[in-house]
Amino acid sequence: LLGRQAQFLAMPLMHSEAIADQRLSLQVYARLGDAFVFGFARDHAAMVRRFGRFPHRNAVLGRKSTPAEERAVVAGHTW
Repeated sequence: LLGRQAQFLAMPLMHSEAIADQRLSLQVYARLGDAFVFGFARDHAAMVRRFGRFPHRNAVLGRKSTPAEERAVVAGHTW
């Protein structure tokens, strides 16, 4: 697949809250060789490693945010 097509097809991995999917996402995006997009993959994986979920989704999913999660969202982790 072409780079942009592969990036698109791998997006569900980057947006998953499962750590195994995040690990695979990092492998896939690293192989694709686009440092800019790989940066997004790293940021997404860091949030899931840190919190086990994406804090910016908490309100819409009816989840209670921790103070640390609220600070992460205020800091701009809201893709």
